[in-house]
Amino acid sequence: MISKDEIVVSYWAIGPSYRRALVQNLENHVFSRYEHFKIIILTDHVSDFDRFYKEPRLITVLDINEQRKHYEWSFDIEPIPSAKTQKEYSEQFWDILRTGKRFSYSLHRFSIPWLVSNGYHKFILADGDTRVGNTEGTTLQDWVNVCLDTGTKLVALGDVRKEGPLFDKFYRTMKSMLESKFPEFEFPQPPQLHAHQDGPFRFYNFSSGYEAFRFFELWNEMIHYVLGSNILYLQETGMYGGIVYNDEFILGTLNRFLGIEHTPIAGPAIIVEHDPVDVRFFALSYGDYRLAATQEEFIEINNLNEQAVV
Repeated sequence: MISKDEIVVSYWAIGPSYRRALVQNLENHVFSRYEHFKIIILTDHVSDFDRFYKEPRLITVLDINEQRKHYEWSFDIEPIPSAKTQKEYSEQFWDILRTGKRFSYSLHRFSIPWLVSNGYHKFILADGDTRVGNTEGTTLQDWVNVCLDTGTKLVALGDVRKEGPLFDKFYRTMKSMLESKFPEFEFPQPPQLHAHQDGPFRFYNFSSGYEAFRFFELWNEMIHYVLGSNILYLQETGMYGGIVYNDEFILGTLNRFLGIEHTPIAGPAIIVEHDPVDVRFFALSYGDYRLAATQEEFIEINNLNEQAVV
């Protein structure tokens, strides 16, 4: 049986509301209510988590800008507002949107080089507001053991499949680009159905640090290529996102390239709770550019928008 010490949960929390959500998650759930694995945090303001440094299961808190300093292009195509207060963060967030750029959901990949360099290649990537629990009579260790015993490579929420020429076009374009950069790899032809999974919780069961870092390298190259100057390929698929560059289809394509088979979360042994409305009140729907400095303002404006649409 693999030791739970060999698995790390990498939480990421970018922006004031997500950092606040993770703090509450750690205080009320992770460190107080149930057994959990070792933890690292990837964030834009490390000091917000100083209160947890004495927690034995918290290994480290990583500054995302420090982790991506060797990839200068990311700062341009994956901008992060620098403000610490919610109102100023919201203002900067919408200024970025007006330039035609979005927040990149793939930023959480920047915890992987640290994990690999510190000897970890089995990890869970989780949003800061994601609460992972178990039912009576089971533990997270029990659930992970089942995944490992069956050789599961990836466990995530859902298992959605798409088909059509634009999905095939995206796949072939990514395949051609990666073949030119990684000629040592053989990439399979497009599948009949293209799979993708939701992103609040993903457990990757890599067999080695080399395999885990190869996954990071290819993911990194795809983001550099697509978000850099080839966003049309992603837009055509509809897997784009209104204010956030979604990563579901990009990762679904990458999983196919690397032969990473996905198993959806099923049954009562593992429970994932995720409610992004609680933390995304700085990002208003229907293109409303007014700023919501508080959750109450978001709810009020969002309700008005929904009434107008109806």
